[in-house]
Amino acid sequence: MLHKTDFADYLVSVRGYSHLTAKQYSQCLCKFDYWLQLSRNYETEQDVSSADVCEFIAWCRNSGLAPKTVNLHRSALASYYRYCVKFHAFSCNPVDRTEPMKEPRTLPLCVSMEDVEKLLSELPDNYSGVMMRALVLSMCHCG
Repeated sequence: MLHKTDFADYLVSVRGYSHLTAKQYSQCLCKFDYWLQLSRNYETEQDVSSADVCEFIAWCRNSGLAPKTVNLHRSALASYYRYCVKFHAFSCNPVDRTEPMKEPRTLPLCVSMEDVEKLLSELPDNYSGVMMRALVLSMCHCG
């Protein structure tokens, strides 16, 4: 990836991304570059096609990465190629024709009854404590 360092600086200074996000995106680009070197003989980054991106996404998924992590890799590639189209005269973004993976919905974690009882026992025995108990118990019984 020829413009990886410039891209990370662009994410932080222009787009306002955190340094951690820029670092994660850089790691994703390194993984994509590694995959390209293993599986493809390409001359430049502009030779990457949508089919290559789809195969990389499948390779990530088959490597055991979770759908959320695979979508992070896809997002990093999409941002990188969008940057290259805008500033380095790439003809197109090969990620535009790919779809993100569906991520399974997760249920929120429930508070255990032991934690509720501990909270209730620490409330004061005055009017505001009684009101807080009523509020906590209402929330627990409503889900």
